[in-house]
Amino acid sequence: MKINKTLKLSLIIAVIIISLSLAYYYVIFLPNSVRLTVKAGVTGSVIQVHNAAKFVIINLGKSSGIKNGMQVSVMRGNTKIAAVTINDARKNISAGEIVSLVSGYTIQEGDTVVRK
Repeated sequence: MKINKTLKLSLIIAVIIISLSLAYYYVIFLPNSVRLTVKAGVTGSVIQVHNAAKFVIINLGKSSGIKNGMQVSVMRGNTKIAAVTINDARKNISAGEIVSLVSGYTIQEGDTVVRK
């Protein structure tokens, strides 16, 4: 069965909205000792990954200087594995589109996010 483009786009948008809502509650109820406050040069982390829709949710937001259109790097150890462009920055979390991914890697929850 072939799904038309409008329905497919609607489903992706619904997944993004639901994921941002869940991630928001995750960040709000996460203990302060675990939460990261990020300024230039400090890091955050990936809290949700949606490989099919090619987007991630990170625990960095406007309070950390993240803005829509900004690009962040996803790191595993000292290796840059992906670049993400922020599409929806909120106070403490953001959603972004995976724009490049190193072959052989997949982004995982807990991967480090570095603000460029």
